[in-house]
Amino acid sequence: MTRDAAGNVYGTTFFGGADTGCDIYFGGCGTVFKFDDSGTETVLHSFDGAPDGSNPTARVILDAYGILYGTTAFGGEHGHGTVFKVDGTGRGTILHSFAVAPMARPRTRDSCGMRPEMFTAPRGMGAAGAMARAAEPYSS
Repeated sequence: MTRDAAGNVYGTTFFGGADTGCDIYFGGCGTVFKFDDSGTETVLHSFDGAPDGSNPTARVILDAYGILYGTTAFGGEHGHGTVFKVDGTGRGTILHSFAVAPMARPRTRDSCGMRPEMFTAPRGMGAAGAMARAAEPYSS
């Protein structure tokens, strides 16, 4: 989970959310959620599979502008996971859809530098695995 300066906590769930098409047992394709400092939960984004991502697998990263970044294990254009961002209104945007072997799912590795960047490494690829970089360009 990730905490902001106001004490809000952000995280993801692998299952759950508004869409029920991703899993026959648990329902839903996963969510990005927020707990405010009083403990009130808000679902910011519900994933819906393709072309949206599904089943987020790691903590989200919060940038200085209040935008959350993360990865999903499945969904996206090719079904092999995504790098996504969710803004403060809950609007999700896919930054990258992975087109990799089925057992090489992305996971969050680190945030780097002053830009809202994510570096992800496909699982199962080991130290020699390719690194994928997805960066949101700045507009002036």
